[in-house]
Amino acid sequence: MRENAGDFEAAEAIYQQLASTGEYHARFLLAESWREAGDLGPAEALYQQLADTGYTYALFPLAVLRENAGDLEAAEALYRQAASTGHTPSLVQLARLQEQASDPNPTETLYKQLADSGHTKALFVLAGMQEEAGDLDGAEGIYLQLAATGENYALVVLAGMRERTGNLDAAETFYQQAVDTGHAPSLVQLARLRKEAGDSDAAETLYQQAVDAGYTYALFPLARLREEGGDSDAAETLYQQAASATSPATLIRLARTREKAGDRDAAEALYRRLVDIGHANAPLHPSMRVLGGMKVEDRWPYGLDPDGTPSRPWK
Repeated sequence: MRENAGDFEAAEAIYQQLASTGEYHARFLLAESWREAGDLGPAEALYQQLADTGYTYALFPLAVLRENAGDLEAAEALYRQAASTGHTPSLVQLARLQEQASDPNPTETLYKQLADSGHTKALFVLAGMQEEAGDLDGAEGIYLQLAATGENYALVVLAGMRERTGNLDAAETFYQQAVDTGHAPSLVQLARLRKEAGDSDAAETLYQQAVDAGYTYALFPLARLREEGGDSDAAETLYQQAASATSPATLIRLARTREKAGDRDAAEALYRRLVDIGHANAPLHPSMRVLGGMKVEDRWPYGLDPDGTPSRPWK
């Protein structure tokens, strides 16, 4: 507030007071205020202190100061260090520096350098770039490299690649490997493949295993499977369990089952829950056109207030 009011001397005094307690963000703000005031020497020294303690947010402004001072080698090293933490602006600056150095493909070169340094995120990005460029073999090689290091999501990506080429057996194998490493969502993918192959019993078992593993998103497809099998009571119980996790799709499905059963009050309560969790346009969903014998837009033409009461006409 003091800084915004133009009282920089008072603002700096408060920053100094906070910084003396060792609070990292306050020290960073103090360095920022010095930099903006043109006190580049003290600002750089403080950024460096913060960087040395592992406060990675200080790396980018420190790199900018080094670059502005003409020390491009130090700037590039700092940008690279910040980029390894996932800081996108630092990646952009690195690519720019390499482009200025006449690198024909600075971004790819950058990610290869990061990948060679063992940065997992860079390997994923590099694999995605190769996949987009049509080099599926190269992308697959990187994903296999990642999978070998224990990155189970790489197995999921490999499974998806196999699915897109129609090799469902290989896709199942990769999903199963991911499951074996503890990736519960892959149980849902396995269940989906089993269901598409006509094996509903196996699919149900896999969905249940995912639920038992704590992956509550599997409740919804499990409920749909029970519903398709004619067990409406078990399906509704599962929908209720899924709805407790505030899944919008589940609340919609559960409300529709209540409407079909003629329980309009329960359906309306579910639609209100959907609005309460932030889906303000929920009443406009195609499945909600009619509620309690009247159109939803007639019942709630101006939406709902935070307390759940219908909003008054807008001025």
